[in-house]
Amino acid sequence: MKKTKLFSMLILSALILGTIGGAIGYQEYLYRWKDDGDGGTHGGCHGSANTKASVTGTMVLTINETGNLLPGQVFELSVAVLNFTEANLLPYEGRMTIGVPGYLGDNALFTSGLSQQTLKRRERVDTWGSYNDSNSDNEFMLFAPMIPGNFDLYAVVISGMNQSNEGAYNLTYIEDYISINVVEINDTTHPIITVSPTVKIVDHDYTGKSFSWTATDINPDSYRIFLNDTVNVTATTWTSGTPVSYNIPDGLAPGPHIFRIIFKDLLGNTVEHTAMLIVNPESEAAPGPTISGGLLTVIVGTTLAASTILILSIRKKIRKRDL
Repeated sequence: MKKTKLFSMLILSALILGTIGGAIGYQEYLYRWKDDGDGGTHGGCHGSANTKASVTGTMVLTINETGNLLPGQVFELSVAVLNFTEANLLPYEGRMTIGVPGYLGDNALFTSGLSQQTLKRRERVDTWGSYNDSNSDNEFMLFAPMIPGNFDLYAVVISGMNQSNEGAYNLTYIEDYISINVVEINDTTHPIITVSPTVKIVDHDYTGKSFSWTATDINPDSYRIFLNDTVNVTATTWTSGTPVSYNIPDGLAPGPHIFRIIFKDLLGNTVEHTAMLIVNPESEAAPGPTISGGLLTVIVGTTLAASTILILSIRKKIRKRDL
């Protein structure tokens, strides 16, 4: 029984190590990819003799930042694949590997986080050979080079890489690049607020009220809004010259409420502004008219006298009739 368990554990260990080793092998092969695949082999299973470029396939590379990047700035590279029809030929079944090689173009100057991968295996193209993944498998988080300059960042897509027989399964690939400009900025200028609110007074049952600010800066980054010294809006991207509209929460208690916005640029320069909302208390019902004690005495006395005269007059008429 013990021998059986030990044998099972050895098999399981071999499978785990084999899987890890295979993943490392693929990572190493793609990382060393250069010169149309002439970057070396992993385990001797893939050379470059039968490797060829796709005839119809293309890639579209984009990043999630606009304009120039700062040295070391983090960004995401997205890779879309179009018309990679070779990947749909047997026996590939649409399978492909997508990644960022380490030696192609200026890629060696870019870095990635320890928790981020630069290779995604077992991705698939659709019937038309296209791929634009919906679960972020086509996105790679990277850091820009630490020096200023213009750099070509390459990506590669390989079909047939998951096969182990080079003679039977040729590698077909697409590679392309995007140019990224990195600039070093010495910016000590704070953002400037050009439009801002001051004091707004509202009824106790107000709804749908808002504040609006506009700021300018050559390197805008994010803003935060505090309500009575508590963060109400977390860091949100802003655009120079574009109004930031903030919807005031309904139902704030009567009294003053302080709203503070802080604009920050990419270099950490900030500017802030404070606005106030005053919520009026609910108005009380107006009291009815009151009668003073002296006036009440006069009214009662007059009413009593009039009643007495009326009663005497009625009695006098009754006596005359009886006579």
